[in-house]
Amino acid sequence: MLNTTTNLRNYYLIISLLSLAIVTPYAQNANTAPWPLDSFSKAAHTFEETLQIFHDKKGNTPFEVIKGKGELFSADNTIENFQADQVYWAKLNLRGSSKKTANYLFGFSTIRWGEGWQYNDAWLVRADGSVIQQQSGFGLSKQEKSIPSAANLARFEIKQNEIVTLYVRYKGAMKDKKRRPKRINLSLLKEAMHPTLFEGYPFKGHFSSKHLFERIPFDVNFFINQEIYVDASGTVNIDSIAKNWNQLDWKDVYSTKPVSNQVYWIKTRFYGSPYFNGEQTLYTPYRYGFDYVDAYWADGNDSYIHQRTGDKVSLEERPFNFWANFIKLDLSPIDTIDLFIRMEGLDPNYLTHQIALGHVDPSELFPNQVKEAWENGIFYGILSIQGIFFFLLFLIERERIHLYFVLFVLGLFFVFGFSSDNYFMFVPFPEGKNISATLMILGFFLCEVGFLKFTETYFNYAKASFISRWFIPVFIIIAAIGNLNAWWNYKMTVDYYYYAIREPAFLFALLLILISLVTGLVMAFIAPQQKNVSKKVFLLAFLPLLISSIFMNGHFLLVHFLLDPYILDLPYNGFDIYRIAIIAMLTLLAVSIGYRTNRLKADKAAALQKNLADQQKMLAEQKQINQAISRFVPNEFLAALGKTNITQINLGDNTEKEVTVFFSDIRSYTSLSEQMTPSENFRFVNAYNARMGPIIQQKNGFVNQYLGDGIMAIFPDSPTDALWAAIQMQQILQNYNQQRIQEGKKAIQVGMGMHTGSLIMGITGDKNRLDATTISDSVNSASRIENLTKYYGANILLSEACLKKMDDQTTFKLRYLGQVQVKGKQEALKIYECFDGDLPEMIDLKLATLADFEKGVELYFKQTFNEAHSIFKNVLRQHPADLTAKLFLTKAKWLMETEVTEDWTGVELMEKQ
Repeated sequence: MLNTTTNLRNYYLIISLLSLAIVTPYAQNANTAPWPLDSFSKAAHTFEETLQIFHDKKGNTPFEVIKGKGELFSADNTIENFQADQVYWAKLNLRGSSKKTANYLFGFSTIRWGEGWQYNDAWLVRADGSVIQQQSGFGLSKQEKSIPSAANLARFEIKQNEIVTLYVRYKGAMKDKKRRPKRINLSLLKEAMHPTLFEGYPFKGHFSSKHLFERIPFDVNFFINQEIYVDASGTVNIDSIAKNWNQLDWKDVYSTKPVSNQVYWIKTRFYGSPYFNGEQTLYTPYRYGFDYVDAYWADGNDSYIHQRTGDKVSLEERPFNFWANFIKLDLSPIDTIDLFIRMEGLDPNYLTHQIALGHVDPSELFPNQVKEAWENGIFYGILSIQGIFFFLLFLIERERIHLYFVLFVLGLFFVFGFSSDNYFMFVPFPEGKNISATLMILGFFLCEVGFLKFTETYFNYAKASFISRWFIPVFIIIAAIGNLNAWWNYKMTVDYYYYAIREPAFLFALLLILISLVTGLVMAFIAPQQKNVSKKVFLLAFLPLLISSIFMNGHFLLVHFLLDPYILDLPYNGFDIYRIAIIAMLTLLAVSIGYRTNRLKADKAAALQKNLADQQKMLAEQKQINQAISRFVPNEFLAALGKTNITQINLGDNTEKEVTVFFSDIRSYTSLSEQMTPSENFRFVNAYNARMGPIIQQKNGFVNQYLGDGIMAIFPDSPTDALWAAIQMQQILQNYNQQRIQEGKKAIQVGMGMHTGSLIMGITGDKNRLDATTISDSVNSASRIENLTKYYGANILLSEACLKKMDDQTTFKLRYLGQVQVKGKQEALKIYECFDGDLPEMIDLKLATLADFEKGVELYFKQTFNEAHSIFKNVLRQHPADLTAKLFLTKAKWLMETEVTEDWTGVELMEKQ
């Protein structure tokens, strides 16, 4: 649905409006030099830099005053300051042709096509001071205008080399609720190039469109000057219409807004000429067809020649065995024919903007139709072959990716095959229009679902991932509701390209397509590297589509808005390039599916062999590891007991010391381990511990126990050692994560907590099995503080007891988080976050917001929740990733809405062990 602009651009209003879109700087001072008419060579010219404007705010300044006061006028700035309900005057200095005296045709409108002014008065002041006046405007009947035309025109004779001044008064800009006029427009028109502006259609052999604006595959001149009668009862016959036409309340094309439940009659008078001679092909209505179109003209024997066409008329019964509503008219150079056309049954889903009769250029009609037929046949044939092939492949292999690809292809087939574009292009099955809206919007939904599910499967997203578990299912539900709503409210008009975006239902349906496309590409970018998946091929598949979209939209902008289309006569072939891009995309995606399938099969066979070998090796290694672990006691533990050798320990040996207990834990280890074999789990834990254990030893601590995904360590000397160890471990973790990401693995996060207090270390067990153990509330407290890192979204937490034992607290970057009472403890623990181990950019943001954060915490515990909420919002504006600030913001908001008890202290009771 990319080409629904209006064909009436071929004529005065359209040409003048498109010419206005030429991007040139407006002169700061009006150019008063006469514009030479010798330079007029195009079909139309719109005056910009040479036009001077006077804003008549009172609206009653007479021409005699205007004429004598040139200082009232200044450079045209109405595009920035236009007021549709005001009166404006335009002044233009002109110099006659150096070769001849000639008549010149001027047109007046606003920048929007099909709109103009209720009243236009034009005065031409000659060099000798004489004045010629003409009037126009939609507020006048054609008979009251100086030129009897539905458009607003004036014609003046300008003598050879004569310098004249043209004054035009503009009053009553026309507008409707969707479109607003935007400025003054004054155009000079080549009269022979615009025969449809005049009664009798003085055709000189010019067809103006040349496919520049439309997907209509033939050249056509649409008539401006025709009379339209609305037959409300639908019962008026041709005899009554022909005899009483002058007494009927008929209207012009601009004041008639077509609706689906009315019957319309149009009357157009044709005069034969050497150019308008012989069999002619007429086209009606403007774009989308009526159910029934009946044409009548007198046969000279008090009867009428009758032709019938229309969407519900079989091709065999039509004047032309053709999809469009064509009428065949035969006349000689001396004929005068009054053509009456009755139209009934306009499709409510495809409302034309105007009812217009067109004259078709037969020399380009059927060659272009053959070209359209071949292009459509090749395009839809390739789509069909790909869809059928992968559907059969799905039935054979039962691979879901093949089914999702079929849904995507079927959606594209429906979107392109049943869009509104097809009903003013080549249409092999015109009756398909009855279900086109349904199938087109169904195509939207199938494209969205098929593409997202295809991408999800292609990149092997885990079922537990956020995208697979939440985003895609929620999006599918929203897409189903959104597209159903768009279908329910669907109505297509020729205003679509410019104004459909103001219809929320259809705008939302189009937005869903964009979201699905962007989401799929993002999923491709963020997916981990996998040897059986080619990201390059997947992303390369969308490159042709991207390039063609830029070409289409760029060409449309260039031709329709930035350049005069009569200067740059480029073919509008972007739609064909777009379809080629679709085929290229689907072909590359099909290739990538084959590549993925073959690699998966090869990897599956190799993995089976490797797993058998790994299991045997793992059993042998596991036996040795268990033997070693069963006898392992840290040397530091022995030293604390006053022992130098493990053989010296005895059951019951113990000692009490004040130490700092440290715990660390890998976040979400369970889900991470589920994606690895036991051997891979073990190698991962060893790789992790190999990086972390030495740091603890370097900082005068020792590992009391490796807990699989966690570490318990003891620092006998100072909590400063423990905190430095935690910081360095976080920094080493950052480097380790970079390595994992490069290997296509997920980054890991580790929470660390510590507490200082008394601890009993000793040997427990029995005579056959000894174990080094620690017994103390300090161990429980440290463990629970570590667990709080998940709650606060922090990497390192420590208790106030640790801080009090440090030599210099100012060495570290700390934030106070409040008091926490863990289960089984009577006294609350004050908790602090140390963020020295965060990523550098996170440290900078936390330092930048530290003052606000601390102020927010202070206000929070003073129960000033409104102010705390505001401060935490400010923190998050600067640092949106601050999870701790988000927690306080959430709690402050909840407490703002909840009545706080008198004994509230802000102490968090953590029930979790």
